[in-house]
Amino acid sequence: MTPRLKTYTYLSRKLQGFSDDQVYALLLTAVSTHTGIGGAASAINVGRDKIFAKTIPLTDPERRHENIGSTANIFELPLFYQYRLGSTGFGAWRELKAHQITTEWVLADKCSSFPLLYNWRVIHRPNAEADDADKAKQLDEDAQYWDNNPRIRERLTAINSASAELVLFLEYFPSTLSVWLESQLKCGGETADKAVLAVDDELRKICTTMEKHSFSHFDTHFNNTMCDGSLYLGDFGLALSSDFDLADSEIEFLKNHRSYDRSVCILSLVQCLIRSAFGPDNWKSNLRQFVVNAKTRKQISSGLITATIEKYAPIALAMSDFYDDLDKVSKEISYPAAKFERLLSELNCEF
Repeated sequence: MTPRLKTYTYLSRKLQGFSDDQVYALLLTAVSTHTGIGGAASAINVGRDKIFAKTIPLTDPERRHENIGSTANIFELPLFYQYRLGSTGFGAWRELKAHQITTEWVLADKCSSFPLLYNWRVIHRPNAEADDADKAKQLDEDAQYWDNNPRIRERLTAINSASAELVLFLEYFPSTLSVWLESQLKCGGETADKAVLAVDDELRKICTTMEKHSFSHFDTHFNNTMCDGSLYLGDFGLALSSDFDLADSEIEFLKNHRSYDRSVCILSLVQCLIRSAFGPDNWKSNLRQFVVNAKTRKQISSGLITATIEKYAPIALAMSDFYDDLDKVSKEISYPAAKFERLLSELNCEF
């Protein structure tokens, strides 16, 4: 048994034996690492081991007897809510199931590139109060962004008033891929080149595994990928899987997006490389200049990084254009699946 699996066995059993009072006491020691629209993440010490705890609002509709553990689209949300434009996701039970699926892949030695789920618990949500004026204003703004869709408003309202949380106890990693790769690129030379090659290769393997199992992450940017030298894709708030209880429209949506995760990974890699070379602002215009201007390309000393950007620029620009259309034109715009499948096939990319 590997050290990683030994730690998994030990922590899973230990956390399983905790009473609710012990879980509450443990959470009081948590050090916040991230708070976002999909929940909050903290680092916690369990004895000598450090773990992540992610708390996700568990809404009252999800706690109804008939919906406990359900991976159905309980709120009947529109499928454009799958996209990474500020979506709160389709429900806590789906996120839990996604972690259970990927943890099983790790334990079965199918793919090691996902954080292990040690345990989970439903707890009372502290400070669950009626909406105040600020919350109501924010809810209105969020609903308006999503074209005032009534189902999305219902979901947002339920999150605001949720009286419980789902806590996921997860494997800890010291850094995000975003931070790690930036540090490697600053080193330059062989260090930077090796990092880019390794990241590109590992992300390809991760996406191949997910596609093989009809599983789409839908949010594969580099702040959702953890790193300790190897990569671990986490944060499954938008994940969609054939193992979920899916409507026919969701099954078709999942099939139509088989190229999506790989394309988002490529977009994220290109963004990171361009920002490292030309600064954090205006990455898209800098990329366009890179494509058309030889002098701009020569500002990057690494031939490998230059070639990587050149190879992936069409996909990065196409995905960014798709997001721009979703954001500014209509949330109902269809994903151009044939276009991305063609672009990936031209590069002999697996997806």
